[in-house]
Formats: sequence, C-alpha cells, structure tokens
Amino acid sequence: MSAAFETINRETLLKILEDIVNEDEHRIIRFLLSNTVIDTKIIGATEKKPFFSNVGTPQGDSLSPVLFTIYLEHALKEVRPVLPKPSTPLEKVLPREIAYADDVDFVAFQDIDIEEVVVVVVVVVVAVVVAVVEVVVAVVVVVLVVVVVVVVEIVVVVVVVVVVVVVVVVVVVEVVVVVVIVVVVVVVVVVEIVVEVVVVVVVVEIVVVVVVVVVVVTVVVVVIVVVVVTVVVVVTVLSHSTLKALDLLDDDDDDDNNKRRFNNNNNKDDNGGGGDDGDSGEDDDDDYDDEDNDYDYDEDDDDGKKKEEKNY
Repeated sequence: MSAAFETINRETLLKILEDIVNEDEHRIIRFLLSNTVIDTKIIGATEKKPFFSNVGTPQGDSLSPVLFTIYLEHALKEVRPVLPKPSTPLEKVLPREIAYADDVDFVAFQDIDIEEVVVVVVVVVVAVVVAVVEVVVAVVVVVLVVVVVVVVEIVVVVVVVVVVVVVVVVVVVEVVVVVVIVVVVVVVVVVEIVVEVVVVVVVVEIVVVVVVVVVVVTVVVVVIVVVVVTVVVVVTVLSHSTLKALDLLDDDDDDDNNKRRFNNNNNKDDNGGGGDDGDSGEDDDDDYDDEDNDYDYDEDDDDGKKKEEKNY
C-alpha cells in the first residue's frame, strides 16, 4: 500500500478504538489526532504554507504504526468473509493474507483474478465508509434534533421567564399604585385632621381673645364704676363737710347776734327805760329773733333746735 498512514479515516479509526482502549486512552488519542497542522515546503518558494489536516496519522510518530495496524486488521476482518473458502487441508493450514506494517499480501490457492479481491475489498471499505457516514449523519441529526429541542426549551423557558417578569412588574406596579393611593389617602386624612385642629385652635384663640376682651371690658367698666362711685362718694363727703362747715359758720353768726341782742336787752332793763319806742324796739327784736328761729328750723331741724336752745 502506498501512503498508508496518510489515508486513514480518523473518525473510523476512533470508532474502532472505542471497543479496544479505555475512555482515557481514547480521549488522549483523539487529542493527538485533532488540530493537526502540516507544513509544506515548495521548491523555489520563500515561505511555508501550513494547513490543517483531518485524515491520516502523524508521520514519524511511534503510535502511528500501531494505529494503522488496528485500522488494517479491522478492514481485513471485513474482507475475509468474501474470500474463497479453503478446499484442501493445505489451504486450511496456510494463512490467507500476510501483512506487516503497511505491507499486505493475499494468498490465493485457485486461479482467481486478484483484481476481483481488490474490488471486493474496495466495496467492503466503501460499505464501511457509507455505514460510518450514515452513523455520522444519524448522530448529526440526533444532535441537531437535541439542539433544536434544547433551543425550543430555552426559548420556552425564556418566554416563561419574560411572562413571569411581566407578571412581577405588573404586580409591583399594582403594589406601587396601591401604596401611592394609601399614602395619598393618609396625607388627605392628616391634612383634614390638621385643618380641623387648626380651626379648633383658631376658634379657641378667638374665644380666648373674646373672653379676654370681655374680662378687660368688665375690669375697665368695674374700674370706671369704682372711680365714679369713689368720685361721687368723695364729692358727697366733701359737699356734706362743706355744708356742715357753712352751717357751723351760720351758727356762730347767730350766736353772736343772739348774744348781742341779749346784751342789749339786759342793758335796756338795767337802764329802766321803756317807752313806746323801746317797746316797739323790743318787739322788733323779738320779731327778728322769731324770724331767725323760724329760718333755722327750716334749714335743719337739729341745727334749729340747737339754735333755739342757744337763743333761750
């Protein structure tokens, strides 16, 4: 075989290795075969042009012959059932193929065209490749279906989350509206209470002012009345005192007059004179005394009595 290592289908090789190596070894082999970069040197070119390769195993790697041997053995297992059956004891003893590394020889005991064997091998390989492709397509389809389902579920979850968020926002808005209404109602009630309290305070202040005014007016009236009464009393007392003083002065004058008349009468009696003129004069004095006495009685009974007593 020519270019044996470079023609290995890596996905087929990894599929074969699933039944041979454990999971860790399989992951390491997949890691070694992935992202392979090949540098090409073209004669006469000044720079290299690296590119990624997704087929074959690395040249010069000690693991590549082992991987190729496993890959080739799997292919031979597919070819052996279609090879001619051995008919003699010798044919049953001798091997059907001789393989070493990337060299394979098939042993034929009958006159058959080797090309037919190659065609059979190619058909088998193509069948394997088709099966692998079908598996890959199936896997891809399953993956796509799973991805679509997951995406649909994610979309559904997102829609549900959006609906929940919208519901929460609506609930929050309703709560905020209710809180605002409650706050407005409380503020209105508080304002009404404050207004009522202010009105009551104003009414109380007005009543207090009215009461104070009434009290002040009453006090002023009482003071005025007291002042007036005091003035009247003082005036009355002063008037009464003045009248008494005047009466006392009149009494003193009367006493002086009476004393003079009394002395005159005594002088007349001592002189022994008495005629018509003297009698008439005494009569006149008596009349004068009587008039004075009558006048004193008219002014004041008590004072009149005192004057009468003094006259006598």
